[in-house]
Amino acid sequence: MAIEPMVPGTARAVEVVSDLLYVADGEGGLRVYDVTVAWAPFEVASYDSANHAADVKVSGNRAYLADFAAGMTVLAIECPFFADGFESGNTWVWSSTVGGGP
Repeated sequence: MAIEPMVPGTARAVEVVSDLLYVADGEGGLRVYDVTVAWAPFEVASYDSANHAADVKVSGNRAYLADFAAGMTVLAIECPFFADGFESGNTWVWSSTVGGGP
């Protein structure tokens, strides 16, 4: 039986990296949960996005958040709290992909 963490918005996408669960939580922004103990997840960080968090991808020490009409938000991850982030507007982003291609 899986236990789901309570999120304030509507979970649109998730990514698990090590023992951290990253949730693109719609109007709830980005939420990060420690899932070391699967039946007792707890929130360790959050980021209130500018619009509607639709997708999240993590690569290295960066989280890439597709933030609908606000564009893409790139967040630096440190323990795993977000340090420096910047938002790029002028585009609508529904999903994100990180990597070098096929």
